[in-house]
Amino acid sequence: MVTNNHLNGSEATQTVAVSGTGVRGSASVALASSDNPALLGGTVTFTATVSSSSGTPSGSVNFYDESTLLGSGTLALGVATYATSRLAEGTHSITAVYEGDSSFSSGGSSALSLGVSDVTLDLATGGARTATVSAGGTATYHLTIAPSSGSALPAAVTLSATGGPSGATITITPRTISAGVGATNVTVAVQVPAPSAAVRSFNSWALGLALPLGMLVLPFGLRCRRLSRKQALFAALLLMVLAATCVFLGCGSSAHPAPQQPTDYTITVTASSGGVSHSTALTLTVQ
Repeated sequence: MVTNNHLNGSEATQTVAVSGTGVRGSASVALASSDNPALLGGTVTFTATVSSSSGTPSGSVNFYDESTLLGSGTLALGVATYATSRLAEGTHSITAVYEGDSSFSSGGSSALSLGVSDVTLDLATGGARTATVSAGGTATYHLTIAPSSGSALPAAVTLSATGGPSGATITITPRTISAGVGATNVTVAVQVPAPSAAVRSFNSWALGLALPLGMLVLPFGLRCRRLSRKQALFAALLLMVLAATCVFLGCGSSAHPAPQQPTDYTITVTASSGGVSHSTALTLTVQ
């Protein structure tokens, strides 16, 4: 504000009041992402740092995906953040634009190229989804974990498996894959339990023969104390022969394994990454 005072024809002192210089300082904007590539459906946080050699800027920052406004953040000590989990799969060009304040003019960051990718779980090249083994054998499957776009996995992946025959052992190699790794081959081995114990059969006619033979020998056993030493020895030998015959005829038949029909089982392999999971089904036939 400028005031001219005149008194008795003479000019008084001129007073000038200035509220501001009208020139604002410049500010630079740097943009960073918490993840790159980012997992589809996962939360990614953008951080804009606004700085100046003449002070600390205040105000707000807008975050854009090309020309689409994603959201905004308020500066605190020159830093503003914005988090989202709504980015589509593919490559995004993200920028941060500082709106300026009374002391600093507006400015924008360089574009940040951000990849957003999912995790895929599928058969490896030449791999088979089905396998047939005998009881006690091992079935092997070959799978591939890969990013759905780009060349690196956006987050660590953990694999697990369920299903198969009771008592089967499932081994996954590797079970965990680190973030940033490219397509990785995975082996799933299913160790099937050994056959059940053999079932012995008994000849009913031999068991029927053992009963009358035992009745014939019984009187000799009851009168052993009255027999001479030679007679007692003969009776004991006879008992041993009869017992051995019974065991040989009744219980000595060869073992026969229980018959087993081919049975199909489903092995479900699951790949988990952050809050995302994908599964694939494998078929196992045990014969």
